[in-house]
Amino acid sequence: MIIDQRRLAVCGIALVLVASVARPMGAEDLVARALAQDAHPLKAALQWAVDGRKRIQREIKDYTCLLIKRERVDGHLGDRQFMFAKVRHARRAARGDVPFGVYLKFYSPDNVVGREVLYVDGQNDGKIVARNGGQRFAFITTTIKPDSALALRDNRYPITQIGFENLIAQLVEVARDEIISDGSDVKYFKGAKVDGRECIGIEVQAREESEDSRFFLARVFIDRELQIPIHYEAFDWPEEEGGEPILLEQYTYRNVRINVGLTDNDFRRDNPRYGFR
Repeated sequence: MIIDQRRLAVCGIALVLVASVARPMGAEDLVARALAQDAHPLKAALQWAVDGRKRIQREIKDYTCLLIKRERVDGHLGDRQFMFAKVRHARRAARGDVPFGVYLKFYSPDNVVGREVLYVDGQNDGKIVARNGGQRFAFITTTIKPDSALALRDNRYPITQIGFENLIAQLVEVARDEIISDGSDVKYFKGAKVDGRECIGIEVQAREESEDSRFFLARVFIDRELQIPIHYEAFDWPEEEGGEPILLEQYTYRNVRINVGLTDNDFRRDNPRYGFR
């Protein structure tokens, strides 16, 4: 599977920032550690990420949320998409292994309203089950490979990349690369809010553009209570010096509910609450 390295760099800074497992590091602790040390300011965040992956594997089984997504695909910046998401992490249980699963239902815009997307690792021949939604042929249901051209037609990344645990494994490596290259300026700041929730903000900006440039600017906001990122955005370099940076992707997680007890029925295409045919 081809992975967009620019995206991983941006999200690596954004999504790997999760709580410590030995002693959960609060937002203030992260800022204090980053500012106090002589090492690269991302090292504190990287350690937070490494420990956070262990915490996710141990403590977070599933979650639901409202995901607001906006992406630039093939040079075109799409509309904001609002969708309800169910995500279940893979884990071992007394009754057998539980596979990774994702269910999405789109609320807007009009061209995708009612769309449903289901993916469960190892089921449905490894394919996505998708109901079209929108204004025409809304109930047509198809199965497609997650990394196929059709699945990625309006998406920057495959559905298999959704979820804190899946992303963090890849993003830690990219964060390490950023530290090695030491080509970015990092700012930590307190007092930020997203949808009224208190957050810590982190901004990373590249100093110079080169062939290896992964991004120009990235911002992430980490919920102080949940200790997970609830908003991040990434920008490409401006078209001209002094111009506005170009939005690549923007994601906001609202109404996050952790460990709600999702079951196999939440990830079955014949669930009577779903519209798959």
